[in-house]
Amino acid sequence: MKIEENFVIDTNILIYSLDKSSEFFDFSKNIIKQNRDRVFVTSKSISEFVSVLSKISAYNIIDKELQNIVNDFSILYPDTNSMKIFQRLIMKYKPKGNRVYDFEIISIMQANGIKSIASINEDDFKNVKEINIIKRLTSSSADS
Repeated sequence: MKIEENFVIDTNILIYSLDKSSEFFDFSKNIIKQNRDRVFVTSKSISEFVSVLSKISAYNIIDKELQNIVNDFSILYPDTNSMKIFQRLIMKYKPKGNRVYDFEIISIMQANGIKSIASINEDDFKNVKEINIIKRLTSSSADS
């Protein structure tokens, strides 16, 4: 799937791109590979990635995968502008619990002029008017 604009990949895309047994592996691997020059990752997604891997992998594997991310992706970091956007989004949407982290990712995207995110968990970002979700095409949605 070739995307014609810069976009951020969510943490789950990073995770599934490593899990060959996942039904989401091909989509995750391909969206990264086919859009290498347009794919960005946020520092928040990297810390979430390490959090997930720390529960299932040895730290030498985590270190290797972190190095791959640093070498292979353009990383976006929070700044003063993204913090202002984050505050505005929190007050507008009033997320609870872990959903707050999704709004930090959105604020970093917006501060960097990126409007789209690729995610397996589309529900994490639905109803957020400020962004577009790049959806995985399934055989049923490809037929319609």
